[in-house]
Formats: sequence, structure tokens, C-alpha cells
Amino acid sequence: LAGAHAIGLLQRLPEVVPITTAEFPTKARRPRHSVLDCRRFEQAFGLVLPDWRVPMMHVLHELKDSLPR
Repeated sequence: LAGAHAIGLLQRLPEVVPITTAEFPTKARRPRHSVLDCRRFEQAFGLVLPDWRVPMMHVLHELKDSLPR
């Protein structure tokens, strides 16, 4: 959201309030701590994935450029 705000796609930043899994009940059980860990992929294929924020900013710029002026 900060990236979208920084390039003018958002007028203001919304307030994001973190909650626990217990506060967001779903039918599917979720692990207590789950993060995307790419180390096994990187080791298996010898590739290092870019930080997710880099391609996200490319998409945000494309969205901004596609808006009517």
C-alpha cells in the first residue's frame, strides 16, 4: 500500500490492523507461523528470486500509466 501511495495511486494510506488467526476464523486450519521461504527453490535451481516489492512496483506503475488522465 505504501508503494501505491508513493506513486499517487492512493490518496491516503488505509489503516491496516494486524489480527491473529483466531480473530479471522476460516474452515481451513492455518499454521501458527507460515512464511514464504524460497531457500529450497534457490538451492535446487540456482536462482535467486527478486524481492517481491520490485515486481509489485512495476505492476503499480503499469496500473498508474493505464489510468485515464
